[in-house]
Amino acid sequence: MSISSDNRKSIGSRLIELESHQPGLVRIRLNPNLAPPIAKMLSGYGFKKRFLQSPKQFIVDCALSYQKAMYELLPAALLTGPISGSGHIHCWYGDGQYAGWQGLFQLSDFTSGDMDRIALVINIQPLFDQIKDFLNPIEESI
Repeated sequence: MSISSDNRKSIGSRLIELESHQPGLVRIRLNPNLAPPIAKMLSGYGFKKRFLQSPKQFIVDCALSYQKAMYELLPAALLTGPISGSGHIHCWYGDGQYAGWQGLFQLSDFTSGDMDRIALVINIQPLFDQIKDFLNPIEESI
């Protein structure tokens, strides 16, 4: 198992643990263009969608309830954390590698740049202190 794989498991476990202690703490935005294939992927792993449950809710419920689901989704996730003094939002990939910073509008547009490959944007700002031990340090270049 690679270091990033171990770290991904740790990050996923911590996110689920924090959410279970304080529901609503972990906030996830889903790329609407990727919802159908992600829901199909999770169904292939044996997760069951409830009757009348939307694909978006199914994905978020799976991610916040099952370590296997979170582990499989983290490679396509972007973790957004603290905001710098200049208003930029620091970001990490799902394995804890620092990804740089983004502007608020860039993070909300799943069609620009590399955002079309991001399935989930997980806001870790409110829980940053509880998860920062799994993240690479912020590279101050702004």
